[in-house]
Amino acid sequence: MDKETLSNYGWIVICVMVLAVMLALASPFGNFVADAIKSTTQGLFDVNQGALDAANIHIMQQEFENMLGDKDPALNPTGAIISDNTYSYGDYVYSRNIVSGNPYGVATLDEAWSVVNAQLAAEGVTWEEVVTIYAQYGITEDQLLIEYGLHEDTFEPSVYGKNWNVSLNLELTDRNQTAYGPILESINGMPITNVSKLFYQCNSLITAPQIPNSVTDMTDTFFECTSLETLPVIPNSTTTFSSGVFYYCSSLSNIVIRDGITSIESNAIMWCTGIKNIVIPDSVKTLKNHALYCCKELTEITIGTGVTAIEECALGDNDNLKTINYKGTKEQWNGITLTNNWNVRCGEITVNCTDGSIVIPAWSN
Repeated sequence: MDKETLSNYGWIVICVMVLAVMLALASPFGNFVADAIKSTTQGLFDVNQGALDAANIHIMQQEFENMLGDKDPALNPTGAIISDNTYSYGDYVYSRNIVSGNPYGVATLDEAWSVVNAQLAAEGVTWEEVVTIYAQYGITEDQLLIEYGLHEDTFEPSVYGKNWNVSLNLELTDRNQTAYGPILESINGMPITNVSKLFYQCNSLITAPQIPNSVTDMTDTFFECTSLETLPVIPNSTTTFSSGVFYYCSSLSNIVIRDGITSIESNAIMWCTGIKNIVIPDSVKTLKNHALYCCKELTEITIGTGVTAIEECALGDNDNLKTINYKGTKEQWNGITLTNNWNVRCGEITVNCTDGSIVIPAWSN
């Protein structure tokens, strides 16, 4: 097939797609007609894709689906549709959250069994062998089927929510890169809200990509990223320093907590051994347990008047912490709920208030 023929072919396909759009808008049966034409067009693409590629003419499924409005036009054509609820794009895989139904994210029991059997095969066992093992402990097959969401009487099709999660696409990348590409903010107008564990133990990561201003859950996002030197700005959509978000990011020398953050969650900045000082803004209400635990180089911390509670070990095991600059009065400081062992294994700390100082004795068991 020569270039001229391929070019003519391309124009014919485009005309067919435009006709589909016109019919979809003008006819009460437009959706049916559009789907039919789209299916036919896809067949043409499948048959001729090799020739098109050889001629360096790239007309992709993503492009004509965008024209029909089914997929988000912001997706780069190099993005791949894995399923209706999963996209591969750049360094990441995006998946819609399951709000109810089975844990396999499928619509039918047969599909669920396909997933389970594939998992069992990867482990070198069969379902029958699993049943035999559990029978030794008095657990019946019916009980197993119910437990694993595979019983025909209790199976529920998965229902997907409106939000999307994101994880690293390990088929395209790995956890040893120093940087990763941009993260989408939404797909089909539905926000990316969960980046939990996205860069979990990415020990080579140096510069963090910007987190989209749609994300609400950053639990363990940069957990044990020991080479991380540059942080993203925490988006306005996130109101807490999530649990474990910067756990053991030992190369960080500076962490900025923006105004609007309401709590520093458990283990959020634990083992960040490179930071020397940190400012807790007035918007923060609570320092949760182990929030700033074992930040060995931390010498000084500024705490706003919004803080009402400092929980167990929140500032514990900070050998060099000598000074807390508190923005309120001594009376306000004494009104803060200080849980037992909030300063476990710390030495003497001077709290500088607006009307004088308070000396906190060294912790003792």
